[in-house]
Amino acid sequence: MKTALTIGLIFLPMSGFAEIYKSTDKHGNVTFSQTPPRNDALEYQLNTGQARHGDRDNSDAAGAGRNPAPSNFDKQKRYLDYLTRERLERSEKRAQKKLQKAQLRNKCYQARARLEDLSQGRVVYYDLDKDGNKVIVEDKDMQGRKNQLHNFLSRHCSGIK
Repeated sequence: MKTALTIGLIFLPMSGFAEIYKSTDKHGNVTFSQTPPRNDALEYQLNTGQARHGDRDNSDAAGAGRNPAPSNFDKQKRYLDYLTRERLERSEKRAQKKLQKAQLRNKCYQARARLEDLSQGRVVYYDLDKDGNKVIVEDKDMQGRKNQLHNFLSRHCSGIK
């Protein structure tokens, strides 16, 4: 439905189409139109390069040195490019959120496994230092590590399985 609407908007005759308004309502729905949105919507204008009738520069009556007005095809192409960029940005944001969520899920899994390992009743627990040598972990250090893992899990992993 959105694709059909977008294609329909692109191929509409756009004579005198000087401004495109984008508005987002409180539910996150995005709308594009020629008319300014209601007062309760977020808005901004997309300049299509065509001046409005009252804004024309009359300093050069012959028109020499001025760029010709963009054709409807140029306007439609810029509008389509704009919509494509918006869609790609939303897609990239969704992919980035999905990656961050997967990374957090992995960290939570590792923290739970580490906490379970620390909670086992061992006589001696050791860890590896930066050179890869075994270092015995004291009981007070183990309790501090357990507390850090509990804090991390409670803050970041409460709803993650």
